[in-house]
Amino acid sequence: MRLPNYLVLSPTGVYHFRWKVPKRFQGPLGLKVVKRSLGTRDARVAHLQALVLASRYAVALQGGDMAKSVDELLRSAQKGQVDFEVVAGPHGYTVKTDGSAQDNAAALETVRLLNAQGVASVGGAPLSASTRIALEMAVEKWSKTLTSGARKTPGQKLEAVKAFVAWKNSTRKRSPARVAMGDLSKTDCAEWVISLKQTPAARTGKPLTDSYIETKTRWLSLFFDWAMAAGYYPKGDNIARGHIKVSKKAKRLQSKKTGWQPFEVAQLKMIFAFPALKAMRRQSSRWVAMIALYTGARSNEIAQLELADFKIVDGVKCIHITTEGADKSLKTEASERTIPIHPDLLALGLWKLVERLQDDGESKLFPNLTFDAKNGPANGPQKAFSHLLSDTLKIAARGDGRIGLHSFRKTVIQRMQDGLVGKEFRVAYVGHEGGRDLDDDHSAVYGKKVSPTVLAAQCFPALDWANLGVVKVAALTPLFAPA
Repeated sequence: MRLPNYLVLSPTGVYHFRWKVPKRFQGPLGLKVVKRSLGTRDARVAHLQALVLASRYAVALQGGDMAKSVDELLRSAQKGQVDFEVVAGPHGYTVKTDGSAQDNAAALETVRLLNAQGVASVGGAPLSASTRIALEMAVEKWSKTLTSGARKTPGQKLEAVKAFVAWKNSTRKRSPARVAMGDLSKTDCAEWVISLKQTPAARTGKPLTDSYIETKTRWLSLFFDWAMAAGYYPKGDNIARGHIKVSKKAKRLQSKKTGWQPFEVAQLKMIFAFPALKAMRRQSSRWVAMIALYTGARSNEIAQLELADFKIVDGVKCIHITTEGADKSLKTEASERTIPIHPDLLALGLWKLVERLQDDGESKLFPNLTFDAKNGPANGPQKAFSHLLSDTLKIAARGDGRIGLHSFRKTVIQRMQDGLVGKEFRVAYVGHEGGRDLDDDHSAVYGKKVSPTVLAAQCFPALDWANLGVVKVAALTPLFAPA
């Protein structure tokens, strides 16, 4: 936030009052500039003290009365010895006074300056000592509360807030003093958003999208919600909210432009050709890709599967996608589901793999994966698959879109849409919440859980990849056989 000309921030973080004496008074006073420490690192307190001093000097000069020395006026302002009260309201500042004519004039001048400067309202109450906590320290405390939610979400929240801290520090002059929570204002958040709009994305080099920036500000607003509840920031409006808003329509259009793209059948034939699959050396990477092709499940939903998640329901062999077990998380509550296993996956040996691992005393379907990886256990398979696409097969996304393991999810949804599979069945099969990514409308889908038998009958015909020449089961089986 840009400081007014009468307020100076020293290298130690302490604010000083600076007043340039008008030329006609420089001789009588023997001073050209008055500069005194306000003895505070609190921007709001310093601002008000400086305005009191500035207004009193202005009134004193107008009346020709400079009886009080600079130091006397300073002590008066710092001790709060003023005969008027400034009240912050939603539409600016007002004044209550019972003082002398001179103090009345000074009070009115203070309010005029406050409203002209647009000083942030803080509710009239002085900031508590807890608001002097350093921003970095508050972030560190907040980070210890981020223990719930999906695997990546806590890290994404912390990354966004740390980005704000780094930006704020970069805008300050060199100073050993750290930014205090109480010094932050809505203007800081607004300027951070402006800087994000001018920052190129690492992947494309193009400006960051509004949807991305909105997500960052949402994480920052959660931090300030916590800070206000914890007493580290004055309660009131969240200063991180309201700076950017993206409509649902704009989000959908942006998602279509820069989001995950489905694979074409010709591309799928290249991916699931024997030489291409063999190029992914680990069976776990091959299995994750193959299961994704038939289920549309997210890569981490597949990679975190436990042997206990494979069940027989009403005579149908199924996969139960759930948070039950160790090292698991799901994107939403609607992600939990039980789906039938496609006959092609059984023919490739998926159920036999489960039985073999059970005999070996394992609990995970892919025990060789790293379950504490930042991007989840699918991190390894994701990298292997991306390497296959870019380096081996030279398959690239169109325009600004993306392709990878998540493209199988889009592919499965599109195939079922083209196959006229009902929305209720699609939602039950892929685990979307409210059909959000399935159709253009955002109407919720409610009803009883669909049985595996019904799901198989409704969804499998649209996912007959063998009949389309994508998966040649007999030829690929050796790639999934025990080593």
